[in-house]
Amino acid sequence: MRFLDVNETICRTLGYTRDELRGRTFMDVTHPDDVELDLDLAGQLFGGEIPRYRLEKRYVTKAGAVVWIDLVSTIIRDEHGEPAYGLGIIEDVTERRRVRDELEQAHEARRDMLKRVVEVAESERRRLAADLHDGPIQRLSALTVRLETARAAAAREDWPACTRALAATQESLQGEVNRLRRLMKDLRPPVLDERGLTVALRGLAQEVRTTSGLRVSVSAPSGNLADLEPERETALYRIAQEALTNVIKHARAREASITVSMDGRTMRIEIADDGRGFDPERIVVADGHFGLVTMRERAEMAGGTLSIETRNGRGTCVRVLVPLSARVERVA
Repeated sequence: MRFLDVNETICRTLGYTRDELRGRTFMDVTHPDDVELDLDLAGQLFGGEIPRYRLEKRYVTKAGAVVWIDLVSTIIRDEHGEPAYGLGIIEDVTERRRVRDELEQAHEARRDMLKRVVEVAESERRRLAADLHDGPIQRLSALTVRLETARAAAAREDWPACTRALAATQESLQGEVNRLRRLMKDLRPPVLDERGLTVALRGLAQEVRTTSGLRVSVSAPSGNLADLEPERETALYRIAQEALTNVIKHARAREASITVSMDGRTMRIEIADDGRGFDPERIVVADGHFGLVTMRERAEMAGGTLSIETRNGRGTCVRVLVPLSARVERVA
């Protein structure tokens, strides 16, 4: 099935002259993966099984590039009703196909992210249930034994033994309260609700310095930052926390910094260090850098973006951009 004639549009699309295309078959310019289907449909068309067909297929240009076209083929018949020649009408849909593919990829990425969110949530629920069962519930159950000891001592009027049992119980209860507070902080630091993100980040910096010796400075606008939804505040705090954890584990840094700034209706947070840096292309989950994936997922769930600038021996900067909510800004 050779081209008998072509117009200038298909010549521009494929990069051939009209003379070059005349005499070629459509198979000569069809992508190899699409030839079989096109031949089958053309056979049905010329065999009278179908009156026409429409197909989205690929052509290969003279330069070797692939273009997507929307093809409608039909038959022109002679005065006896026999097929005289085929007529093909094409539209270049390469750009439309590119946009569609990008949308499909974006939807697939979104589905993957939502699946990951559900998995993380379920994992956190299981971890929390295990922590409560193996920790507070077990220890609080053990306190009933001490209270029973105190009750028995009181029944026999052994007040020193009763006092000792009650004092031990009180001490254990206070320890349990402290552990539950730490568990609450792991879920969402209360200071976020009480004092806002800036104060929470300063507290995080102090905690890191106390526990690891890493000096962390915090630079943020004076006063309180504009309101963020609680989920976004938590996400930004966790990203900073995870970034500093990575610095402590991997960077061999002496100093780190957290910088918060506002640009119109966008908040920017940068966590930088003076450590050894790394090659992002060589990082895999198995290397213990799963936190990088988690940070990016948190940023995307907050409606923002996360980027990482790093070079071997030159430190690392984690940069997060998130849109601000439409709430009224708080004034200090």
